Amino acid sequence: MKTLAAFIGLMAFAQGSIAAAQSVQRPLRNDPLTRVAASLADRIFVLAYDDPWSKLMLDAEPPTDQEWLTASQMKTASLDGRRVFRALPRDESAVASAVASRDVVKGALGKAYEELADLLVIDAT
Repeated sequence: MKTLAAFIGLMAFAQGSIAAAQSVQRPLRNDPLTRVAASLADRIFVLAYDDPWSKLMLDAEPPTDQEWLTASQMKTASLDGRRVFRALPRDESAVASAVASRDVVKGALGKAYEELADLLVIDAT
């Protein structure tokens, strides 16, 4: 139960941090609170896009061996010359459908999420 409470607290923190990062447009990885949360994690997903902002973030602080570089809205095995662990394809219709029905994301993006979840379970055991 303590782990579940910590997870819920961390998710609330992450949602607030993401909203704050979006409002000031700065890399969330460099935030001191993110570093504290990351120090408690066994595995970290670094989400990056094929855009100048993500490339600057990756150049400034390349992912470590503990971090899984995940490309968002792309179908590629690399991002600016860096090998990605997984790519999450762009699938606006699946996201819109999930939001409208308050259901899980389906389609190509849903399948990619399921694969990530399965790999995370394997990594955790």
